[in-house]
Amino acid sequence: MTKEDSPENKMEYGSTVGSVTNLGFSTYDRILFENLTFSIRSGEVTAITGKSGSGKTVILKILAGAEIPEAGNVNIQSKKIVMCPKNWMI
Repeated sequence: MTKEDSPENKMEYGSTVGSVTNLGFSTYDRILFENLTFSIRSGEVTAITGKSGSGKTVILKILAGAEIPEAGNVNIQSKKIVMCPKNWMI
């Protein structure tokens, strides 16, 4: 049995592997989204849809840690990713 096949590395179908709570992000001239909350579950397909410029790529960048939201929390596999406000250096 390889490490990848071990029981502790297997997730139960439908179990939550990630969650986003009250996420908020805006550009210099408009709010892209606020109070965005959703969960990502093992074995399920999650789609992010919307018009051009609505913030789909920003959500993916936040999930990847490449962008910092103005508000909210992101948890991936029960590990909280700490977020700072965009103006934390001001």
